[in-house]
Amino acid sequence: MKEPTSTEMRVIMEYLGACYRRAKRKTDIRRRCGSVREDDPVYRSDMNLIYMVERTLADCQASTRNIIQHDYLQVSDPEWYKVFYSDSVYFRNRKLAIKEYIEKLEM
Repeated sequence: MKEPTSTEMRVIMEYLGACYRRAKRKTDIRRRCGSVREDDPVYRSDMNLIYMVERTLADCQASTRNIIQHDYLQVSDPEWYKVFYSDSVYFRNRKLAIKEYIEKLEM
């Protein structure tokens, strides 16, 4: 099987980020409303996804964590990185961060 392109890896990360944010929002709302049922398969599935994403992120380098969090896991200003990186360094590091994160997911 061939390696995914950087565009394909970005699409994967965008989808994973959207799923993570949706699962996080649903579980937060359920907890706040007091409607958490531990035996609910949807709740368990959401919690497993949240754990997998956050645990994988914890295993990454600091620069990878920063990029993945700001670009995919939370809603951030599209130019958040300009405080930390020049454009060229950011785009190079983003490509490496996505590769590292996806490799650590072991998907």
